[in-house]
Amino acid sequence: MTGRVIDLDAARAARAEAAKENPVIKFAGQDWALPAELPWAIAEAAGAGTAEAAIAAVRALLGSQWDAFLACGPTIDDMRILLENIATLYAVDPGK
Repeated sequence: MTGRVIDLDAARAARAEAAKENPVIKFAGQDWALPAELPWAIAEAAGAGTAEAAIAAVRALLGSQWDAFLACGPTIDDMRILLENIATLYAVDPGK
């Protein structure tokens, strides 16, 4: 950061370079590429603690892949396991 500018673009680019590869979900015989960084919707869902927020979080995580992912028929347990493991996948401390 220089002067009086907070350059989030540069910070994000540096984090992406450090991460090297995006996380992946393996489901229904396919690899589902996830964003390099955890979408803010995941934090909002954790704070809300509702089923609707959890669905919105997974939609944000999968982005344009959501409809194809949903067409593969994930179960409640599939989604629970996915949500329980997001923090580990992104190496995020859920307490922060």
